[in-house]
Amino acid sequence: MALKRPVRDVSERDADALAQRLADRPYGTEKPDADPLVRTTVTLPKSLLVQLEDMSRENKRAGREPKSVSAIVRLAVEGYFKG
Repeated sequence: MALKRPVRDVSERDADALAQRLADRPYGTEKPDADPLVRTTVTLPKSLLVQLEDMSRENKRAGREPKSVSAIVRLAVEGYFKG
């Protein structure tokens, strides 16, 4: 027989805090970051976003990095600044 856990109301603030802690992090490990990641908003053409999402999905299925849209964009921006 499965034990039922008590239902706990989760505030929007609690949910946002958890999402921030878990964003772009492999499961089960803590990433020591000298330069912490921060959330931002970027406006892209829909066709470009679809390409990014497709690449992310393909990478996840193939088990290769980068696996998230954020990681792909981060690498692209870093490459742009490196020249």
